[in-house]
Amino acid sequence: MTPTSPVPPGAAGITTAAVTGDRVRLTAVGEFDRDNQHLITTAVRHALDHGASHITLDAYRVTFLDAATVATLQRCQQAAAEQHATLHVSGIRGLPATVLSLTDAFPRLCPDAAPPQRHARVSPHPAKHRRAETLPVIQVETAERVRRCRELVERSRKLLGHID
Repeated sequence: MTPTSPVPPGAAGITTAAVTGDRVRLTAVGEFDRDNQHLITTAVRHALDHGASHITLDAYRVTFLDAATVATLQRCQQAAAEQHATLHVSGIRGLPATVLSLTDAFPRLCPDAAPPQRHARVSPHPAKHRRAETLPVIQVETAERVRRCRELVERSRKLLGHID
């Protein structure tokens, strides 16, 4: 197994970044959802077929993932375990890390990393310093984000229910 060419700009994909003996480091780039999650499965299967026993998926450059992708990662991890191999995700941050955390997949997929904080961010600027007309806009944006997160969590839980 040899390192592969980089992912074109603006595209989602996975490359084989490094191979050292039975250790393979895959690099994921871009947004992953139900339409392209098969890229993860293909890359992990390829690594397993070539004798990898320790697979690390570097997700530092992943900008989005959905519940279907979380389920795919968990299935890939299970497939690796069935072949006496390991699959771990590293470098994940931002929204993708939050999705893993909200679906309770973070501890299993990223055992060497600290999960993202689940508390709300504290603004460095007290609300009293904001102009009065901006507060309703902020409240609407926050409510919309909370609603969207709840939808993602619910969909993720439903998908995870199909895995077990």
